[in-house]
Amino acid sequence: MTVGTYYQRGHARHEAVAAQCGETVRRCLATRHVLDIEVTAEGLVVFDQAFPAATREARRIFSLADPLSLGVVRIRPGATAQQLQDAMAVLRTRKNNLKASTSYEEVEITGMPENVEAQGRALYLRTRTGGGDSLAGGSAFDPNLIRPEMLLQGADLHKSEAEFLKIVNGMIKTASGDQPGEDGAPKPGFDISKGLPQSALADIADIIEALVGTNSDPMVFGHLIAHAQSALQLTGDPELVELVFQNLRKEVDNAKPKAHLIGHSKAQKRKSGSPQFTMSLTDLDEAIDSVIEPFGPMENPESRDRAGALGICLQMLRTAPSDELVKGIHGTLRRIFGAPGFGGPEFRATAKLVIEIFDGPDFEREEGLFLLYWDMLREYRPEDVGPVWREVWSNLPPRLRVRVWPYTVNDILLGMTWNDPATMLALYGAVSRVPVAGNAKVRYKLENLSALREGTLADDIFDPPPPLLFPVLNVLIGTSLSPVLGPLLHDHLQQLQTHPLSVVMLEAAADYHPGNRVVYQAILEQGVRGQLTDRMLELGARLLSVALLRLPPGERTEPWLADAIEWLARIAPESAGPVLEKIVTEKKLLVIPAWPKKLREAAELAWETMGEAQFEVGAADEVGAFEVDDDAGLFRPSPIALKEEDTP
Repeated sequence: MTVGTYYQRGHARHEAVAAQCGETVRRCLATRHVLDIEVTAEGLVVFDQAFPAATREARRIFSLADPLSLGVVRIRPGATAQQLQDAMAVLRTRKNNLKASTSYEEVEITGMPENVEAQGRALYLRTRTGGGDSLAGGSAFDPNLIRPEMLLQGADLHKSEAEFLKIVNGMIKTASGDQPGEDGAPKPGFDISKGLPQSALADIADIIEALVGTNSDPMVFGHLIAHAQSALQLTGDPELVELVFQNLRKEVDNAKPKAHLIGHSKAQKRKSGSPQFTMSLTDLDEAIDSVIEPFGPMENPESRDRAGALGICLQMLRTAPSDELVKGIHGTLRRIFGAPGFGGPEFRATAKLVIEIFDGPDFEREEGLFLLYWDMLREYRPEDVGPVWREVWSNLPPRLRVRVWPYTVNDILLGMTWNDPATMLALYGAVSRVPVAGNAKVRYKLENLSALREGTLADDIFDPPPPLLFPVLNVLIGTSLSPVLGPLLHDHLQQLQTHPLSVVMLEAAADYHPGNRVVYQAILEQGVRGQLTDRMLELGARLLSVALLRLPPGERTEPWLADAIEWLARIAPESAGPVLEKIVTEKKLLVIPAWPKKLREAAELAWETMGEAQFEVGAADEVGAFEVDDDAGLFRPSPIALKEEDTP
């Protein structure tokens, strides 16, 4: 009925939704003779179901009906979608006219279409059993006026109800002229019956009779007074009406029983002794906290509304909306993500929508919807990007993890703010456990996201404790980000010293070189484990052999060389023989040893340990067996580089 808020009348989407609304109302009226939308101070009531005014279901209709002081909007069988639209248009026009008014005027709704009625709150009467088909049928007052949901059980309301009964009953006694005097004898009073019809007095008496024995909401009293005032206005004597209700307001303000008022007897006042305190303030605070803590903080109702609006915007964007509507939705999303109260409900709603989009059958087409929501989250709530990702991964089905992985890593590269380190560790751990190292499709998707397109690398990429992000770095070193990441990763791994062999291999490689990508991947795969992986053994042997054989004479005094000789003999004795033989036997000027004494002794010790049976292949032949790239800069101080085809 309020679809015109989003679409102009005549728009195809407007007509479709309006027709759907009309069909819903038609089905509803198939088993009922009337559909009443009742307007109360708290919201709407439809078929005894209450909808608070702040909820999404009631907000727009309530915003039309309440300023117009409507009591009910009634829809009869036969109402069409066009009539429903016309009715809402009449109410909107009347509301706009009322806002533009500069003086008091009576609210009167005219021009309503057939089968749709609107009645002011002052004259809207409804029996508890729902009898009668007229909005104002029967007398001006109905003994069964109060709806069941307005009746509250509880001793706290007895006093308020009793005062109301006394006030109205006193009016009747005053009107009848039998007000008691100080001596108890009747005393003549103002003869209100001269201007007030006896039927109205009888109706007031019926109200009192109907209220006896009930505990009704104090809000009902205000409604009853409004009904009584409307009935008195029918007498055509404004002075009489004003006199009666001046007295009535005075009684309500004073809230003191009068001698001439008839009602419930006064309850005996009970004298209470001095209070006996059994808890200290500290004990009381602890007791209150123990009650509140299990429930947690109350959620802001506006947050729930914003969370619902996020889902509505997604559904509207999926219907191929017009450019104007898309612009309006973008504005709505900006207001939601920029709201100062953005919190738990919006967190969960955003995470749920992300999972819904990724789980869709046509994700490639809806990827733009995810980027729209996520870009706004990053723009307006950068501190919430990480926690929302954690919420997503906590509820993400395993089959979607590979699909979501590149988008999460993209945000890791862009940088995220963390207030809770445990949340960061949980997210990074979940991302690192996804096996994507050899997935070319994932790497292609990552290449097309903003971080790699712009060459962005977060300053805190190496802050998580090793080897938490090693699987992620293993993928990144093989992407276009490698020139930016490689030198930093080389220094980072040297500082970590995750394994003694890793330290020697990094020293052998000298500085970062793209040809050594597989070496860094092997070190990252090795991590902090004690047992060496097969890939680490093979690449370690290749790298150390090439480094020692091609090492320039001026670089043979570096401290890492002794460790390199020892490790080469341990991990690849079949490849170490020619290298050790060269170190021990190589001469310069035919007689002078070419290698320092310390390295010759280390090589001799390793040679003796392995046995001479290992050294059947000449050093020159063994060097030729390694297909290394001479143009990549094999000799120190240039980095050592292995060719791609030399690695598994």
